[in-house]
Amino acid sequence: NRPTGLDSRHAAAFLVGGILGVLSEWLHDPLPLDPYQLADQIADLLPSWVADGTEQIPSVHVDLR
Repeated sequence: NRPTGLDSRHAAAFLVGGILGVLSEWLHDPLPLDPYQLADQIADLLPSWVADGTEQIPSVHVDLR
């Protein structure tokens, strides 16, 4: 279901840039979300043509030391 003519490198750069932006905001938030909630929110933001066919988003490990 990927859009016709889509350049994979541009799409990857766009998606990664957005995810890095969300992670940066999360790291600077004085009251950040639980990392699992954040991962769920990021997964919910992915376009269906990226998320379709994925059975499980990789688990997140955060060292809270």
